[in-house]
Amino acid sequence: MFAVWLTAMRVEAAETPEPSLMLSLARSFYRPLPKKTPRTRPWAAGEAVEYLLKHQNENGSWPPGLQANPDAQGGITVATTALVCMALLEYESLKPEAMKIAVQKGLTFALENVYRKNDKMKSYEGYASPQWGLIYTIELLAQMLRRPPGNLPPGALETSLQGELADCVDRLLAYQGPAGTWGYSGSFKVGAAILALQHAKAAGVAVNEAKLAKAVTFLQSMRVEGVGYGYSYSRKPFESTPKEQAMNDGVARLIECEWALLQMGKVTPKEFEQAFENFMAHRDFTWKMRADAEVLPLGEDMPRGSGGTPLVFFTFFCSYYSTLGLEGLPMERRKVCGEALRQDLIAVVDEDGAWENVRSLRYVNPAPGSKMYSTAMALLSLKNIDRALHAK
Repeated sequence: MFAVWLTAMRVEAAETPEPSLMLSLARSFYRPLPKKTPRTRPWAAGEAVEYLLKHQNENGSWPPGLQANPDAQGGITVATTALVCMALLEYESLKPEAMKIAVQKGLTFALENVYRKNDKMKSYEGYASPQWGLIYTIELLAQMLRRPPGNLPPGALETSLQGELADCVDRLLAYQGPAGTWGYSGSFKVGAAILALQHAKAAGVAVNEAKLAKAVTFLQSMRVEGVGYGYSYSRKPFESTPKEQAMNDGVARLIECEWALLQMGKVTPKEFEQAFENFMAHRDFTWKMRADAEVLPLGEDMPRGSGGTPLVFFTFFCSYYSTLGLEGLPMERRKVCGEALRQDLIAVVDEDGAWENVRSLRYVNPAPGSKMYSTAMALLSLKNIDRALHAK
């Protein structure tokens, strides 16, 4: 009952400029979040894998916890489940049998719940969740198809996976708006969609090139050279923000968007390298926002960027896509940047070996849900680093 009342106070606080009597009363009972016990022993990937396996739901999904977008039509649950499956596949050698079974259950859940061609067509303009489910289900299927023959989870045939992937690609492109975007035209979603579609092509699935080109053109239009990418719809608010603030606000989506355009041949390797240097100089801002969220007074909102979204939600998203982009750097810079990004993650791992996404009294976000997405993204990031450092 207290949790329900406290949540109501948070909603009221977000909508009311002046503290109400009830909010003032709630604050009188307020106690800061207890500090976490610092981790004193070395981290091992097996701990995080065990945590993920332990918290899979009976229906094959993993709980999504709190994200920047509500779990509309279950899209964030599908996206979280696909991301956890991707992470488990990368560390399959640690517990091969258990992980194959978990991934098969997760894949089945994702394919049964993702929005596909045989669903009644709906307009999801303004709703991010279903499209995120499609983007990461596409990534999961493409990842599975890149695996060596005979190394798929039980019951997963390559031909059926290609059919499912083609279906998800068609559905994602069916949601694309006239400007070449999805949902509320966020540059970070367009970047993620472009990368997922490129990975689907690499897995042998045809992609409508005209629609892909429209997405690329939109992303180019959001680019402010030497600074980053506007948040959504237009780059104008981003352009009018003081440069240092804009670079902090946009740092979490900078490498993701720049990497997508590099893959499409729309930025040069030198431009990408300079963007990565800018990212490295400003990346601490995302971790600062995450730390600041823990000490927010009751009723105060998360720090927001010029795009209006709480920046703290992009910390692990940023980690995943920036580590993907390491392969766009010369090897010497890969080593330096890769190790720095690895230490960023290891420095905030919890005692149980997992990572927490957002920890704040501002939102109700208890574990284990608060740890699924972030732990999956952290594991994938660490694997991206290893892959980049050992690439020829």
